[in-house]
Amino acid sequence: MPKKLGKKKVDSRTEVQQDAQQQEALFNFNKLNMEMRPLAYYAHSSMRQGNQIEVLIPYTMMGFDMPVFLGFDDIYEFINLQEISANCILVYMRYLEELCRINGQAEKFVLVSPKLDLTS
Repeated sequence: MPKKLGKKKVDSRTEVQQDAQQQEALFNFNKLNMEMRPLAYYAHSSMRQGNQIEVLIPYTMMGFDMPVFLGFDDIYEFINLQEISANCILVYMRYLEELCRINGQAEKFVLVSPKLDLTS
């Protein structure tokens, strides 16, 4: 019987260990705040394949409906306390607007999109 040539089959335990090392290298899970870990795990497991998180910015917030997409890089920068994108800021603003609405304080604030050019 001839020998089969090709790649050596990788043991699933080895794949899991390599995956854990990659996660550790990207996010350093041991040093992450406990609230950030689920987001980091999700970003690493699902978003590296190009998946994105879609958040709808409602008409009541900016005067028009606007979908905002967060990718792996956005989550990585946020978790590692690096400079974040305008999309991250918009999602946070949506969260704050929702809190204000729940507490009956929405009419006290006006939110402006960080993507608008107000210099001209």
